[in-house]
Amino acid sequence: MSEESKPPLFDVSGGIRVVFESESGNREVHVRYPTDEEWMAHQNAIRVVSRPVGGGVQTRATETDELDIQFVKKIASADYPLPELDGAEAGHIVSRLGRAAIVDVERSGGGYLVVMDVPRARTEHLLRMPTKREERDYSRNAGDTLQFEHGRTETRINISAAGALYDKLIQPGYPKGYAGSVPVVHKATAVSEVILKSVRAVQSGTESDF
Repeated sequence: MSEESKPPLFDVSGGIRVVFESESGNREVHVRYPTDEEWMAHQNAIRVVSRPVGGGVQTRATETDELDIQFVKKIASADYPLPELDGAEAGHIVSRLGRAAIVDVERSGGGYLVVMDVPRARTEHLLRMPTKREERDYSRNAGDTLQFEHGRTETRINISAAGALYDKLIQPGYPKGYAGSVPVVHKATAVSEVILKSVRAVQSGTESDF
């Protein structure tokens, strides 16, 4: 395959320019790609709050505006001025950077081939089926939920658990589509899909006689 025909790779070794529309026209923000430690700290700081409103209905609220603004400031390039951003604009940038859209998930041998679109590239991840112990440990470590009075709960996500499980499940010759290492946010997406497929296979009876 010639250099020209090779598919693009996910490569964040250089700076990243994010362009979005605003009331005053197109705006540009120049950032570097976050490290795994920064992704994990950002996700861990997010709180998902649920409250009962009666009739068995729960409301869920996640306030991330200030977290997203501070996150973008941390990864902003020192070579370009950072425009004033509101929470929605900062959240848009964080979402763009962390995008990992599932294209396909199919059985392959004793596991699943996960195909996902990420910024600038399409990637492939072949993961073996997790053991029941690994599924249980992942479920225990993937998040913490605190219970408060009046039925209020607060959940915190720990994507490092997904990153650790991904490293156990990934098969030789994979992943494909990366110039460097796989970001933990991509690992979390792949692991979540494999866990979901595994659970659904058991529930549908395709992995058991009863």
